[in-house]
Amino acid sequence: MKISSEILRKYLKEINCFGMINEVKLNFEDNGVSALVMSVDNITMVSNKLSNSDFIKYEKIGAIVIDNLSVFIRILERFKDDIVLKKEENFLKIFNENRECDFVLVSEDFVEGVKKIPEIKYKNILKIDSEIIKESIRNSKIMGDVFSTIKFDLKDKTLIIECGETTKITDKHKLNEKYENCFVKFSAEFLEKTIFNLDGEIELSLGKDLPIKIVKTTDNTNLFYIIAPRVENE
Repeated sequence: MKISSEILRKYLKEINCFGMINEVKLNFEDNGVSALVMSVDNITMVSNKLSNSDFIKYEKIGAIVIDNLSVFIRILERFKDDIVLKKEENFLKIFNENRECDFVLVSEDFVEGVKKIPEIKYKNILKIDSEIIKESIRNSKIMGDVFSTIKFDLKDKTLIIECGETTKITDKHKLNEKYENCFVKFSAEFLEKTIFNLDGEIELSLGKDLPIKIVKTTDNTNLFYIIAPRVENE
C-alpha cells in the first residue's frame, strides 16, 4: 500500500486522542480502513473510517493490531511525503526511498475489540462550529480545576455552555432551530482530547443523562466520538 504520511498520521491521531487510546485494531477491508475502539476507562468510544481513495495504492490486508499507537504516530512523523506499507508476518514494514522501519504488530487476541456501536436515540442533533466547544474548553483551563466539567444546557434556541466548579465562565450561543431542553455535563479533559482533533462544522448530539456524540464527516472520512456523561456521585 502507498499513502501520504500526513494523511495517515491525521487519521491515527484522531483515534489516539492525544495519547488517551493506544491499543487499536485497524481493519483494512474492501472500502478502506476502519477502527472501532474504547478507551481503557470505558468513557470514550472512537469510530474512524478512511476511504481507500485516500490511498495512492490500496490493498485489503485484513486486521492489524497496534499496541502503542503514540509510538507508531511518532515513527510516521519521521517520514516525509509518501510511504509504503507492507505487512510481513508479525511486522508492518514502513518505508520510502530514504528510510525504513519494521514495526512489530501484536496478535488480535491482545486487544479486546468493541463488538458494536451502541444504539442511542437523540432528540437534539445540532450542527455547530467546533470552535464553539474549543472556546469553552479554553475557558475551563483558565481556572485550572483538576476535575473540571463542562456543562451543556440546551434551552429552546439557545445553547448555554458553562465551565468551572467554583469560579465559572458561561457562553451563550443562539441557534437557528428550537430543540428539546436538556442539561448534561462532561469531563473537560475528555472533551479536549477529542474536539481538538477537529476543525470546522461538527454534528453534536445531546440528551439528558446520555453520552455526547461528536461527528465529523468529509468526502472520504467518517469520524465520531461518544463520551460518557459525568454523574453527580463522581
